[in-house]
Amino acid sequence: MRHLPRIVSILDGQTDPKNLVRSVFSSIVTTPSQAFGSVTSNLPRVRQSELLTPVELMVMLHESEKEIGLKSAIEGAHFSFFFRCFS
Repeated sequence: MRHLPRIVSILDGQTDPKNLVRSVFSSIVTTPSQAFGSVTSNLPRVRQSELLTPVELMVMLHESEKEIGLKSAIEGAHFSFFFRCFS
């Protein structure tokens, strides 16, 4: 997770970096459950190794915006939105 900003910073609108970031996101983001949006829980994770939710990924990108650049943060947020809606 600590290398995520560096990975996202390679986004430049080209296909190869997009595919790499999409692949990384798919390995660290959990897909929403069937009840996504109907019930929320603020329970903390039991283990740090658990996957991120799409919303947590989006927050992480926002917090890293200065480090990775606005354009890369926007592209990364687009992918996290994609996971949230269509995964």
